[in-house]
Amino acid sequence: MPVKKILDSGIELGSNMTAASGQVLDAVEGTVTKVSSSLDTYVAPARETFIKKYPTLFGMMVTVGLIATFLGLEQMLLKFRVLSDYPVVLFLFGVALLALTGRFYKKMNESL
Repeated sequence: MPVKKILDSGIELGSNMTAASGQVLDAVEGTVTKVSSSLDTYVAPARETFIKKYPTLFGMMVTVGLIATFLGLEQMLLKFRVLSDYPVVLFLFGVALLALTGRFYKKMNESL
């Protein structure tokens, strides 16, 4: 329960104030959940229709989004002088990052 975590975070309030805050947060959480599910049931058919009706356009939008993301990431990384002057450092950083995420992935699968 996220509301319980918020209330048990160590902030001392009066018992009436704590109970009232909990009720308000529960009501807000319920309303947000209802609105989210209602919106999703309303938008899901339109989303499916768009993907089925225009698969090429959707594919191109996804492709442009991925390319823009990778290009932006590349531009941000190249702002660091060490990475732009020594591409080997960037390569080794990428390999190390992949190895690290691979280890985390293995550990998560072992624990399941």
